[in-house]
Amino acid sequence: MTARSRPNIKLKITDTSFVIPSAGNFPNTSTSACWAPELGLLATATEIQNGFIRVESQGNWFGRVTSLIQNAIGVTEGNPDRFELIMNGVSGSNGVTTGGAIGLLNSPYGTTYTVGILQGASGGLTLEFGPTDKFRPYWWSVQNVLLYGVPVIVGFSGKGFTGALGDNPSPSSLTSPLLIATDFASTDLGYDVIFQPYHSDSGWSSDNSFSNSDGANVVSIVSLLETSEAPVIGIVNAGITGNLTLDSNISVPSGANEYIIATAGFKKHLNSTANTTTASLISTPLAADLAGIICRNDATENRWVSPAGVQRGQVLNSVSLSKKLTTAQ
Repeated sequence: MTARSRPNIKLKITDTSFVIPSAGNFPNTSTSACWAPELGLLATATEIQNGFIRVESQGNWFGRVTSLIQNAIGVTEGNPDRFELIMNGVSGSNGVTTGGAIGLLNSPYGTTYTVGILQGASGGLTLEFGPTDKFRPYWWSVQNVLLYGVPVIVGFSGKGFTGALGDNPSPSSLTSPLLIATDFASTDLGYDVIFQPYHSDSGWSSDNSFSNSDGANVVSIVSLLETSEAPVIGIVNAGITGNLTLDSNISVPSGANEYIIATAGFKKHLNSTANTTTASLISTPLAADLAGIICRNDATENRWVSPAGVQRGQVLNSVSLSKKLTTAQ
């Protein structure tokens, strides 16, 4: 009797409900990125040459602000009031600064905030942050991602995006945010999620008013990397009006595709001194938190899996949402 071998059959099941690139293209721990030009004030000399900052801890991120203030007011190591001057600033006349790190981060959005040079000091900076300045909301968005233990790459300048870091077609392109963002995308910076850190030039806490300019840069970068060996997820802020069953009532940048996630709403969270009074709460759009959640989950899940759930989708350092959806919405 002749022995017969069993047939060797292999089945391959393909789920086309969501586009999931090959897992081999990604590391186990994700890195996020954003495009925030005004945060270049916090860069070191080397980072200025590179055109981007890589920050991995909340301590480093807060320390950059205190260092910025120290340089601005000209405080020396030997000054006995050094900590108080850097953190809270001083008030007075005759050219004495009125700004400190705490005020810079915690003042209400849209207010004019000035950091001058301490009387008699030299080598400092003169900084002024006005009603349309993006420094504060940019900073808090990055901080909110860092809450999740996720590194952030902050692109801020066209400097350095030539030669090995990507070719600019001409020197004039350094003044074009979109072209600089294109160079940012073409470099091998190793990020997996890029998010929109900013929302509107006016109406800082409005859920319905968003600027699509930064969102358009996110869409542009995602599109450039879509067919590469390392595609990324793009996260943009979405404005909401009326009934959300109508797509026309959800504002997202044009060109968004299956690699883009749009999220609406703001969270209210504690400021840098963890003050719990209502007036001191900071309002920040949720795109940054979603970037942190997705990257955090990648350690055990996959960044292309939905970040929903009581544990997997938990938003950190949130006191409340700034706006609750109605039943009709």
